[in-house]
Amino acid sequence: MRRQSANTAPALQKDAYYVLLTGDHAIGRIGLRILIAKLGPHIHMDEATDIDSMMQRLGSGPVDLLILDNNLPQAESFRLITRIRKEYPTVHVLIYTVHNELILAGRYLRTGVRGYLLKDSGETEVLGALSTIMAGKIYISDSLARHLADQKVDPRIHSFDSLSNREFEVVLQLVKGYPIAEIARILNMNTSTVRTHKNRVMKKLKVSNSIELITLAQKFQLLR
Repeated sequence: MRRQSANTAPALQKDAYYVLLTGDHAIGRIGLRILIAKLGPHIHMDEATDIDSMMQRLGSGPVDLLILDNNLPQAESFRLITRIRKEYPTVHVLIYTVHNELILAGRYLRTGVRGYLLKDSGETEVLGALSTIMAGKIYISDSLARHLADQKVDPRIHSFDSLSNREFEVVLQLVKGYPIAEIARILNMNTSTVRTHKNRVMKKLKVSNSIELITLAQKFQLLR
């Protein structure tokens, strides 16, 4: 899959296209609105400021494209993406993030999202990503394409990708320095399950302690 050109908006096959912007920063949503409006008057936009209001909106009317800020609480959960894909299979999801986490981006794509876009992307790239997804294609940036290629030659990247989604979610909390009990609360798990996932993660990543895990996470830009 190659990155698509952003020179022109696609010729959409429908008279109306519905976009739901989900994020807790009004300025960011306003900026996206301005850009999306350039794609044509047939674009209809709505907003949600948290996951609960987003799910309510998904269930109350048509949505073709969900633009999700993964910095929102609960938005990091791959179970959320799985739920959206199951309950609303026709909705395309674009992850919109400030974090250049290519390992995370690749995992999101495998979960079923249609693209992963950085908030500091220029107008041309943003419009290109939106146009590509609206045309029914998957958007992959040049940097993400290189990362996906690197998976074949770097065994450490492969180790991260060998983690289950739940194990990966535990890693994201471990590298933030959260104790087992807090991770259990955040991920709605019991502490023994978190410990089991942690032990499996350490074995798969070939690290022996939290310092080594954090060092590896820093190398692959998983720390925030």
